[in-house]
Amino acid sequence: MSRPQTRIVANITSDILCPWCWVAKRSIARASEKAGVVVETRWHPYFLYKDIPVGGTDKLKFYTRAFGKKNAKKLLTDPDTKVKLYGRELDIEMNWKEGTMLSHSMLGHRLLWHVLDVHGPEKQNDLMEVLFTIYLKENQNISNPAVLLSAIAQAGIPSEGVAEFLESDSLVQEVEDKHSFNQQNIKSIPHMEFTSESQSEPKILTGAQTVDSFTELFKTL
Repeated sequence: MSRPQTRIVANITSDILCPWCWVAKRSIARASEKAGVVVETRWHPYFLYKDIPVGGTDKLKFYTRAFGKKNAKKLLTDPDTKVKLYGRELDIEMNWKEGTMLSHSMLGHRLLWHVLDVHGPEKQNDLMEVLFTIYLKENQNISNPAVLLSAIAQAGIPSEGVAEFLESDSLVQEVEDKHSFNQQNIKSIPHMEFTSESQSEPKILTGAQTVDSFTELFKTL
């Protein structure tokens, strides 16, 4: 009789704007296959750039102000930055083109929370993959409700009531409060906490991690 697969819960604090968070997501998926475990992922909100305009701002101009002209251009156009190299090993493609917006991620975080509440963690995880793709690869502005409605369809999630939800202020305060708590209690994103039936005390990993690091951790849970 085969042994049932270990079920692991991953609570991940992240931002849709965070390329390392996409790398972590794909790494966890690869590692779960290698370790022969099932990982249920729940995504929690964090804002890398909370104070930008609600509709977003020009990414190159913002990066130039934040990091200087030379560094900004390198971060956006160099195909061999560390995160892009890691990403390619996981079939992740990250792009940038002139005029791309740095999005405010409030709408996206609210939608992720809503989908978790209504449809559960698997669908939330599917939506997160779509959001990473359309923002970091396709350069779409996730501050735009129409873009998020398209993301819902791509993730195979029923769209009934979603437009009305996005137009409302539902979950705004909850997302704000969760971000404030996370900002005070974690040092970097992605911040990942893993538990299982036999391991109720979370095991924590942060930042850039390899597939092997996750695989070894999963074997201990």
